[in-house]
Amino acid sequence: MPLNTVKRRFYFLLLIGANLCACSPPPEKTTLHEQIIVFGTVVDITLGQVTQQQAHHVMQQIQQRLQYYHDAWHAWQPSQLTDLNRAIATGKSRTVAPELIELLQISQAISKQSGHLFNPAIGKLIRLWGFQRHDDAPWQPPSSAQLQPYLIAPPLMHELHIEQDQVSASNPNIQLDLGAIAKGYVIDKIIKMIQQQDINHAIVNAGGDLKTIGDNQGKPWKIGIQHPNKKAIIGVVETADGESIFTSGSYQRFFTYQGKTYHHLIDPRTAYPSENIVSATIIHPNASIADASATAFMLNGTQNWQALARSMKIQYVLLLDKDGHITMSNAMASRLKLKAAFKKNATIKALTLD
Repeated sequence: MPLNTVKRRFYFLLLIGANLCACSPPPEKTTLHEQIIVFGTVVDITLGQVTQQQAHHVMQQIQQRLQYYHDAWHAWQPSQLTDLNRAIATGKSRTVAPELIELLQISQAISKQSGHLFNPAIGKLIRLWGFQRHDDAPWQPPSSAQLQPYLIAPPLMHELHIEQDQVSASNPNIQLDLGAIAKGYVIDKIIKMIQQQDINHAIVNAGGDLKTIGDNQGKPWKIGIQHPNKKAIIGVVETADGESIFTSGSYQRFFTYQGKTYHHLIDPRTAYPSENIVSATIIHPNASIADASATAFMLNGTQNWQALARSMKIQYVLLLDKDGHITMSNAMASRLKLKAAFKKNATIKALTLD
């Protein structure tokens, strides 16, 4: 066979292959959902307009990353955080991983803005109240004598010193517990991982605290805000691209002693669990800020909450008190489709941010 005939036949086969590839349909895109158990809760991840291959790849990455955060920042099991707490207790400095440095710096800034209502430095106080454990064994409140040191000289985040990758503290009573912000920080990171895989529509929901990107098949994601006691939906919010919705509540972790219930949100000003507010819901683009702010508003209560909102630059606020009354900012009211059963017990307050 002449050489030029062989070449022609080879090129003909290549063209056929190219045409076949061009005619093959693109991978089908759909909405996929997966659950991962970590941080003592269920993390629901919904990915919109993705292929099976995209979803499988990013889900593997997410699961590995979530487990890393869980292991690295555990407040009472051996972890990077407990190593740092031991160093602080003995007056030493510790080399800390970059992401933990970043989280501590964010925590310091938010703690200052909140007037130290959000205070991750009170890990010892949280332990005294029995909220650094996995079991459900009976517990009782600490004595007044045990709580007194935290009222006289409460550990504060600005006493933590960060120099490059070195962390130390001027107050050896600081013990870090990042439970009121870590979930938000992690959700922000997971959303970024999803976007890096060219996925632009998703919800990451960790036990009811969530962040959305994009939309739900051309329509906004609709999020229900649940009433903690009545097990009903207070109202529904349509989220914008990149928004976070976080709720802090007295119903999430608690114990009962001699007929009284004590929850896990400890007010640094009193060294006791906060009273009056049942839950606080915040909407904000940054999940770390939304998470920590929800705790701060929960502890602050309904008195002067507008001043706290201005200090923390939080526009969307909803507070539910123990009598079932709802207080919310005018911005939140404009977004929330409140259910009829709750309208008579709702008050809208003007809030303007500088």
